[in-house]
Amino acid sequence: MFLFHYRARFLYKRSAPFSVIGPKLLKIILTENSQVARRDYAMIWIFLKLAIIFIVTFALMYVAKSLMRRMFDIPKVSEDDPSRNYVKQLHREVDKPFRDYSFVILFLVLVVDLVYVSESYNLFIVTVIIFVFVRMMIRAFFEWKYSKFPKQFILTLTEIFVLLVVVIVVVKFNLLY
Repeated sequence: MFLFHYRARFLYKRSAPFSVIGPKLLKIILTENSQVARRDYAMIWIFLKLAIIFIVTFALMYVAKSLMRRMFDIPKVSEDDPSRNYVKQLHREVDKPFRDYSFVILFLVLVVDLVYVSESYNLFIVTVIIFVFVRMMIRAFFEWKYSKFPKQFILTLTEIFVLLVVVIVVVKFNLLY
């Protein structure tokens, strides 16, 4: 009996679990854990779809920005350039309070969304998208008006356009649910 048990453990480690466990025991295990397994697989599938959407979005942004650089002869801004983050001190003074207030507003919207509409995060997602677009528009305006490289605003507008197209496609074809 001991030899059989040892052999079964050895086979279990090396081969597929179906051959050792047996179909009846496997059916019992699957029915007990099926609710948990379905929920876990659903979450994994949602995160996988989100990852694919992000990868496709960043690839589209890279391709669109490369095409715009070639079409409008826009030079690349080096990593060491201080205007990469904030174009001017005024841009910093406008962007930092907007960012801080947007975090507070997003937190309040998330709390309201969880308390009153517990099954949906649509209000929160729409608020995040609006804040991202407004912040990118502020950046595009300051790049156009005050930057050493005024053509950089074309790249920011291209990013806004690509993000808008991705959001419309995701919502239109219901890709997250």
